[in-house]
Amino acid sequence: MARFVTTFIAIGAFASLASCAWGQAAAASRTITCYVVVEEGASSDANSLYLQKMGLDPELLRSFCPSTFARGPTGFATRAQGTFSYQADAPVLVDRSGKLAMYEVPVKLKADAPPRSGTKVTVIVDFADIRKGKGLVQPSIKAMDYAADKAGLRSGWAWIISMKRIGEGKLEAVVGISK
Repeated sequence: MARFVTTFIAIGAFASLASCAWGQAAAASRTITCYVVVEEGASSDANSLYLQKMGLDPELLRSFCPSTFARGPTGFATRAQGTFSYQADAPVLVDRSGKLAMYEVPVKLKADAPPRSGTKVTVIVDFADIRKGKGLVQPSIKAMDYAADKAGLRSGWAWIISMKRIGEGKLEAVVGISK
């Protein structure tokens, strides 16, 4: 009987520790590099103020969290699941094309961990493609759209694993994607 109780206590302690570890993994912090594109205003002061107050739209950062996506008659749409928080460093101008400017922003993101299942899809986002169609589309959203298309999915889950510049006007994104 004593051996049964000891085994039961050991299993209970392990389960308790595992659930604590799972909770930490569910809301893990990681540093990401986010790219934001803005249409520049008339002055550099106006641009700085915009980036400081509005530049990192939470919707943009949600693409680094597990999100559902669907392609419908109005285009590609995403919806983040779960909650997140972030702390952003100062944006750095890395590219310019006409009135559009691309900034690189290091961000410490605390969010739900992405699903372990799925496929990694690598896509290239060209600065010129960001302004096609109905207005401005942020690079991370465009990357998710390209990855879904490359995977042949009309709906499912997607999240940005990483993004980096690979030359003037080009970003490489690794996107996690699943049904």
